[in-house]
Amino acid sequence: MLCLFGVPDMGVEAMKEVPKIGLDAFCQKVLIYQAENDSVYVAFNNISDFGKLYYGKTNDDQRKVTLGMKAMITKAVSSRLKKLESRH
Repeated sequence: MLCLFGVPDMGVEAMKEVPKIGLDAFCQKVLIYQAENDSVYVAFNNISDFGKLYYGKTNDDQRKVTLGMKAMITKAVSSRLKKLESRH
């Protein structure tokens, strides 16, 4: 499953110093997939790493987006696991 979403205000701030990062990093994408061994993985782009890799710099707003993504994904996955555990 590929989920696409964004927070425009944060995206604008993150693109101020390096506007072209918007081509690579926004809208944000989260990929959820199941491997052949039935393990489930969640992957997303680290916007700070995109800034460093492609444009040679990153900024606080890009780091905020990355931290927010990690927190949101962790919360969503933890919530889902708790629901699954309560069914058993």
